[in-house]
Amino acid sequence: MGEYIQRTTTTKVWNPYLQPWETIKTDILNIEKSAFSPQVASTEERLYRVFNLTSTSVIFLLNDKGDIVGYTCAYPLSENKTKDDKTAYIESTAIKPDYQGFRLVGKLIGSLEEALKRKGFMYIERDALIDNGYADKITRSDTYKERILESYDWFNTYMQQWQRHFKIRL
Repeated sequence: MGEYIQRTTTTKVWNPYLQPWETIKTDILNIEKSAFSPQVASTEERLYRVFNLTSTSVIFLLNDKGDIVGYTCAYPLSENKTKDDKTAYIESTAIKPDYQGFRLVGKLIGSLEEALKRKGFMYIERDALIDNGYADKITRSDTYKERILESYDWFNTYMQQWQRHFKIRL
């Protein structure tokens, strides 16, 4: 089963002109709600704002029927908090529970990194939860461990959870 899912899922760069937010909103919100607890999940307003920044890169994970079963998105830090135009911040990565555990996050992030490189980015930054072990997975990952430039733990008061922040070379 896992090999079939790994082999038959594909990634696709979102084109908001061909697929406006209104046509994907329900799928994205359902994935977000199924992948995260209510205190961690992004709101519809937050996702709308991030997806509709002109410089946001969004990658969809599609199953063999073409349904969206996961996504990841990143935007330039210059949109948010600094003048750094070579660093993109990964806002969210979410996969439907039925598709989790099949190494699909790597497929999504790999496609996102390629899209960001084509846009001229040199680094990504992201935050990962510590309690669920995701931050440690990133730290130990063969994909990332040689490319992590900095990391630090911080308490997210909105989510009331500890996270680890990473800056990673593309």
